[in-house]
Amino acid sequence: MKRHILTIHTTTILVIGLLLSSANLLLAQMDEPNFERPKEELIIFIQQSKESPFTIKEILRVDSFINSIGIPAKVIDIERQGAPKEVCYTPYIIYQNYLGRKVYKGRYTTLNRLKNFISTVRLIPSDAGEYPVANALVWEEGRSQFFVQTKITPLKGTFPDNFNPILFMNEVWAGLKKGMDGFNFHTRKDFLLSNEIFYLNYYPYATNNGKLMVTYEMYSHYDCINPIYKQFELPKEGSFDNIRKVFADAAKDMRKELLRQWKESELGDAVSAINEEIKMVSWEDLGFTIPPPPTKQERSKIIKDLKLASKWVYAPIEGKEMPDLQFYFPPPLHQYSGSVGEITGGLEFANPDSLLISGLQGSFEVNTSSVTMGLEDLDIEVHNKMLKVKNYPTASLHFLKVRAKKGATIELGKPTYTQVEAEFKLMFKTVTIKAPTQLEPFVDDDGQIFLHVKSSFDIKDLMETYSIEGPPGPSAASNNMIVKIDLFLKPVL
Repeated sequence: MKRHILTIHTTTILVIGLLLSSANLLLAQMDEPNFERPKEELIIFIQQSKESPFTIKEILRVDSFINSIGIPAKVIDIERQGAPKEVCYTPYIIYQNYLGRKVYKGRYTTLNRLKNFISTVRLIPSDAGEYPVANALVWEEGRSQFFVQTKITPLKGTFPDNFNPILFMNEVWAGLKKGMDGFNFHTRKDFLLSNEIFYLNYYPYATNNGKLMVTYEMYSHYDCINPIYKQFELPKEGSFDNIRKVFADAAKDMRKELLRQWKESELGDAVSAINEEIKMVSWEDLGFTIPPPPTKQERSKIIKDLKLASKWVYAPIEGKEMPDLQFYFPPPLHQYSGSVGEITGGLEFANPDSLLISGLQGSFEVNTSSVTMGLEDLDIEVHNKMLKVKNYPTASLHFLKVRAKKGATIELGKPTYTQVEAEFKLMFKTVTIKAPTQLEPFVDDDGQIFLHVKSSFDIKDLMETYSIEGPPGPSAASNNMIVKIDLFLKPVL
């Protein structure tokens, strides 16, 4: 009996040992000497004890995916091996080749974007990526700085007597600072690639009975189109005489959600601060010396042409996961959704030499008979009764104005954020819409340049504007539609 028990215990220990060895194999890759550095590689820094199980799982998926496409990837647990001073949060992803190191500023859950990032930055020199952030709320912990950039839209509604916009904003900021306990306020602070940033938007509204209501939403650094949190249904409210408290309550809720997102996000936004106890080591200490440059012949195989064009046209991509243009109704009716199959159009810069975002022009058209809800019978009803496609075979979007930071241009390997004001024509009605938009040029595996465009806007008051009756449900949802754009453009050279 003792021998059996001993055998069982021995077997258990062996199994546990094998499992632990497998789990730590990835993290021990750098412990073995490597005398010949690869010409390019991806380096992923994590903290094994601080990342969520979801994050660890996704990082292992990144490692497997990148290695599978022929690029060496290494995962470094900084709690065991330390980290260079540039690494100020985890997960932190670096691409390295002969031109230096580039930080991947994107979600580690989006493998295709990571792949495009690598293809794009192979021939782009390293970039410091520093720019000033005004009125920044910053969470400072150890070697980490997490920025919050706040936007407060102008007050709407019924203004109280003797309303003073300057005093109002003073009270707003006093409330936000109070609600964001633990964040340090800076009127101006430089943001670096070794930092992380989130965006908080607040929308104040004054009622006709003397109340102040505030709705709000939160955006990740990696997606200016889709909020990661919003509170529109249950706004914070109170007397207009107590502006500070109303905004403090809204900021407290935002703070709570922000800290939760940092720990629990399953979108790829989770981040962990790096404490001062983590050993600071050099890249060379970890074995990551910069490799020598490739030969001219090797370099010519990497990319065909880095020139960014002034004119871009729509380019459908076969096998793309997301529809190029999709639409759906707000919750609780979000199951009612569809997409558009036939799109034409593109973008053009007014000045081909500067590619200034402020001079961007754009026009797109869709074939309304290509609208589909996924069911043939439903599509027939939508085409005939709602969109009247025989009378109105197309819908269109034409840019009127593009707002961006002064001097902003499109650049390879970097997303540029802007807001587009455009005419949207559907059936017999033309309305003006405002759409947050993200533009990002990238290079694919074949060296071809594409421009990735993401945008979103709402079509409001379907019944009043277009005589379209939405699905059965609350009118706030059934009478409004959300349009999402996620498409690629190719250059016209």
